[in-house]
Amino acid sequence: MYITFFVLKNSSLATNVLVVGLGLKYNEKWNTDNQLVVDMSVEDKLLQGLKLSFVSSYNPSSNKKKGTVKTVYKNCHVNSSCEVDMDYAGPCIKASAVSG
Repeated sequence: MYITFFVLKNSSLATNVLVVGLGLKYNEKWNTDNQLVVDMSVEDKLLQGLKLSFVSSYNPSSNKKKGTVKTVYKNCHVNSSCEVDMDYAGPCIKASAVSG
């Protein structure tokens, strides 16, 4: 089952799609800076407490592209995250973890 929303706020046009059976969220925004931002995420499907997301942005006037892959895992003993920025100069990896 698909649920789609179209929202116009803060000078941007947003489309939100929820695929209920797969737990997939797809958000797309086009703002006044002529930048298209797409965010796709899946939560609690592969592993309970795991969220996987991919965020990309594209500016057609300058042909500038950017992509980020994010993972977050939470349970009662561990909270960890990892973020990888895809860039032409090379990927940048940011990771953190807390246990208790």
